[in-house]
Amino acid sequence: MKPGGARNKGASAEREVIKLLEPLVRDFGEGKLFRNLEQTRSGGHDIIGLDWLALEVKRQETLSLDAWWQQTVQQAGESRVPVLIYRQSRQPWRVVMIGCVGKVHCRVTISFTDFTLWLQSEMRLRLQHLDYTTLPTILSQ
Repeated sequence: MKPGGARNKGASAEREVIKLLEPLVRDFGEGKLFRNLEQTRSGGHDIIGLDWLALEVKRQETLSLDAWWQQTVQQAGESRVPVLIYRQSRQPWRVVMIGCVGKVHCRVTISFTDFTLWLQSEMRLRLQHLDYTTLPTILSQ
């Protein structure tokens, strides 16, 4: 691989995921997604723009899901939902996140399409909660 090739591949993958997610985010008025250009120097997740979500993107041929998940959880901290989005060449994007199987919360791997459905649902719930919590302020004006 050429010098900087892995870094360029990672940046390209992050831009690809942003391009896929941005229409959904824009539809809910959540703002804009950006690559975290400080991630190498200061740490943090790969894509910023949703304060409650820590998106980590990997595009590698050799899968290291346990290590990647550990990194994703660490970078999410206590206040963000950890989400790992990954793919190999000529394969679809896959998503690792916390899911609920029965009454047990555990790490699950889902399709990118299923993740977008979850993301839309979660943004809708957060928007409704925001509307509810801002209602008293609006009424008192």
